[in-house]
Amino acid sequence: MSAVKVVKVHPYPFPAQIVKNEGAPPLRGSILKLTEIGFLLKVSKDLYFKVGENQKIEFDLPLSDRTIRESVKVIKTYHAFSESTSSTGLQATAPAKGDAHKTHDTFYTIELHFRNLSDSARSEIQKFIQKINQK
Repeated sequence: MSAVKVVKVHPYPFPAQIVKNEGAPPLRGSILKLTEIGFLLKVSKDLYFKVGENQKIEFDLPLSDRTIRESVKVIKTYHAFSESTSSTGLQATAPAKGDAHKTHDTFYTIELHFRNLSDSARSEIQKFIQKINQK
């Protein structure tokens, strides 16, 4: 009898890109949390998003062979500082006084909602959420 090795994977963060006009390079970020309604996207400080803007997102859904391509709307933007880059990017702290010699990463977290999520994409996202036991 052969033993099956179970490997645990961390579903978050995973890469995504905002697809701009034809010929323009995509804007890259990392999805920190995904739901049927939308997701949180971590992007570098060089990228600016305006609340109410419509965008197109593309990402490969982890634990699946499905690529999601959907229209989304910017709902909120969060600006944060981090002393060190964590695997989730959620350890956001402002620079403390006296820490002038330390370098701080600056990033934005953008809340985006799907505008009209297709039934097949919704089903795949539901399966993903179930697989990782997300509450």
